[in-house]
Amino acid sequence: MQIHPPDQNNPSNPLVKVAALTLDKEYLHVAPKSAVKVLVTLNFKRSGDLRGRAKTTKGEGATVTFSLALKRASLELSCFFERAPADVVNIERVAYLSTLHAKDRVSELIVAETESRRSLGASIEASAGANLSGLHAGAKAKGKAEIGSKNKAAQKRKSTRSLSRSNVSATVGGNVVHWEINPNMVGNELDGESWLDGEVFKASTGRTVDACVVSWDQNELRGVPVITASVFISMADLVVDNVKVLTDLGEEIHVRNFDTGNSVASKLNPFDQSKVKERFVRQVIRKHLLSQGMIVEGARVQISKAST
Repeated sequence: MQIHPPDQNNPSNPLVKVAALTLDKEYLHVAPKSAVKVLVTLNFKRSGDLRGRAKTTKGEGATVTFSLALKRASLELSCFFERAPADVVNIERVAYLSTLHAKDRVSELIVAETESRRSLGASIEASAGANLSGLHAGAKAKGKAEIGSKNKAAQKRKSTRSLSRSNVSATVGGNVVHWEINPNMVGNELDGESWLDGEVFKASTGRTVDACVVSWDQNELRGVPVITASVFISMADLVVDNVKVLTDLGEEIHVRNFDTGNSVASKLNPFDQSKVKERFVRQVIRKHLLSQGMIVEGARVQISKAST
């Protein structure tokens, strides 16, 4: 894993396999009020090809391979001029500022109902006899075929409501936009867990969604503001699986040969080793992010960044 200057985009960061971020801008107008459209591409995927380097307690090198996905993440975008107040930049038309809305539709239905009536078309003769007080009674009856139908129309009203829901929500404060990104409504599942998958700034129709529009007064400030974006996650939101620790020749090493920061790791039975391996991978990722100059604030870490 290479060390990359922290003030530049970070193409050497292997975590772009799970959170690929690019940033661009497009001029809308220049003077007297300048404005640019900010274009963000943020694509989440589950990757089974993550790896890092570690050392055993004996100082031997090893490669850690694992699969990784993210349960949730946040994207922070800021716009600023150097040596200028933050409020000189206006941020407008922010994507996903509204996350849920309802549409009511009332439709009228014409319901046709048909009643049909039919009897057998045959002559029926019946006789009945009984001895009642010495009297004899007789009867003869004839039936006539009868076929008929009757139509009725009923008009009914039907009310339907549709909800347009997004798994992305945005808040704006000054010159900073913060997007919270949760698992998709129909998410993938791994051992009962959902993770982020797909392009964030793209509608269901396939159309690209603009992140926001940044404007400023060209008479007061000349040039273009610096626009930066970063993806942040919590270490608890890492979905780690398929962990293997290999020698340079590809032989697997047991996790007990590493300092995992857990004194009871060597005493656990083999079925509990998955948790120890997951902890070990989190340590590898955290050390890598520190070597890349990323922001690490407790459990909150920066895994990807871009600027324009």
